[in-house]
Amino acid sequence: MTKTKQFKNKNFFKRNVDCLSERLQLHWFPNYNSEKVNQSSNQELITPKKKFGNFLQNFFFSLLLPVFFILSFPYANATRIKSFFKTLNIKLQNKEKHRKTRVKVLTIGNILLGGVGKTPAVIAIAKKLNSKGFKVAIISRGYAGQKHQINKDPELIHDDEETQTLAKYFGDEPTLIHKATSLPVCVCINRSLAIHKLVKTYPKLDFIISDDGLQTNHQISQKKILIIDDRLLGNGYCLPFGPLRERWPTDYQIDLAVLNFSCLERVNGAALAKIIEAKNIGAFYNARLTTPYWKPLTGNRIIGFDEIKKIAKQEKDIFFSKKRVLAFAGIGVPSKFFKCVQSLNITFDELPLKNHAKDLEEILDSIDLTVYKLLLTTEKDAIKLSKKNGKFKDKVWVLMTELCLPENFYDALVKD
Repeated sequence: MTKTKQFKNKNFFKRNVDCLSERLQLHWFPNYNSEKVNQSSNQELITPKKKFGNFLQNFFFSLLLPVFFILSFPYANATRIKSFFKTLNIKLQNKEKHRKTRVKVLTIGNILLGGVGKTPAVIAIAKKLNSKGFKVAIISRGYAGQKHQINKDPELIHDDEETQTLAKYFGDEPTLIHKATSLPVCVCINRSLAIHKLVKTYPKLDFIISDDGLQTNHQISQKKILIIDDRLLGNGYCLPFGPLRERWPTDYQIDLAVLNFSCLERVNGAALAKIIEAKNIGAFYNARLTTPYWKPLTGNRIIGFDEIKKIAKQEKDIFFSKKRVLAFAGIGVPSKFFKCVQSLNITFDELPLKNHAKDLEEILDSIDLTVYKLLLTTEKDAIKLSKKNGKFKDKVWVLMTELCLPENFYDALVKD
């Protein structure tokens, strides 16, 4: 088989996987993604071949749905059983150790599959508690990092190497959290071991924030914080028929719930009412994700939205195409980032990537970047880019974000 044929087959497979993935997203979040249903609105481009392809995709997806529906029930039960035995094991192993320490564990998690704004919440809470004079550290599983294959023991993120190298080893999210807060971050697949490592290394700690792990270590958490975004609970089913990581309502009590809504108009009122009326949540607080400025990948220059808009619209080089801006994002919900770029009112190409994409530089190297004047991305993606790569380092601008939470949220958080 020739390379050209291999490439075509690969693209065909990727296209069909992407289409099925988008159909699954529409099924999971019928209200949130309703505007994407008619993605092929330009009827001139729909050839008989494409119509037949769409028919096959719809038919195949309709066959998968009943299978997903059946699988969602054993998944929900397996998650509940796994959570029970895991937390029981943690309690038995660590009862005495936790009794001897004054540190409080705050677990920040989500029940929905990815993209709710958990990492910005961890950063915001850690920085705020630190500014109030508390000694704070963070633990993380280090999802998608290489550490799990190399070293199973808890390990603190250091500053001896470039962030790109650290992100590859520890994972992008814990590396971003460490860089944004300058606080100790311990990475281990066993969060209980990470807690002991931090307590032993920093005996005067007041708070340890657990980045995720609500489903497995809620039994050892003094406060449990649930982050909920615009998508709420989706269609209300567990994976794979729905986007939930466990059954709702949860078996355990959630102390604080953060409503991180980027667009209130898209929130389903009836679904939100059901969440608010749930008896497993202590209190609700509204959050606001702000995007105060852009920062280059290299250097410390900070600019606002108006200035980045001017840079994007400058017509200085006739060799640049009309779409001289490329926006790429490998986060839980890339469309959230693209909507922010759309607010600049500029023409740009979208490059959505899978969450925690490891081969980001390889993807960029495969693209002709000479046609782009600006490359816009997220903090989470920028952490995985080398500042020494001359092909793109001077073109990349990073959107800096900050999650704002009300003062009474922090009062409730530190209250015994």
